[in-house]
Amino acid sequence: MTNNINLNSEFNAIQRFVNQEKLDLALEKAIKVYPYCKNNHIFENTLGVIYYKKKNFAASKKHYVNSINIKNDYTLALSNLGNQLLDEQNIPLALKFHIKTVSLDPKNPIFIKNLYMTVLKFKPSSYNE
Repeated sequence: MTNNINLNSEFNAIQRFVNQEKLDLALEKAIKVYPYCKNNHIFENTLGVIYYKKKNFAASKKHYVNSINIKNDYTLALSNLGNQLLDEQNIPLALKFHIKTVSLDPKNPIFIKNLYMTVLKFKPSSYNE
């Protein structure tokens, strides 16, 4: 299981299950290979997505943060965390993550849209810094 071919195959299967919304299967496979992939920013972000879709928001946030801690300019994890923070109504922090995402990838239309949606919900009086 520890060779790259098997891990790549397992990761591809996990991605396929996530895309097919077979989240229980995706999570089962992800937990099985987690000891071999926990230092991979893409894998951590994927676990975050699985947990988010399963509405386990504490776990999803943990894995998004893990992904960012591994690779602090990984825009997908930054954007996913920003979206979750927006869902949680933590607008100032969501704004911070969406600004960083757009600053790293300014031509990505999804990241621009996420920032725009966050700015629309931002009320300066709610921002304490």
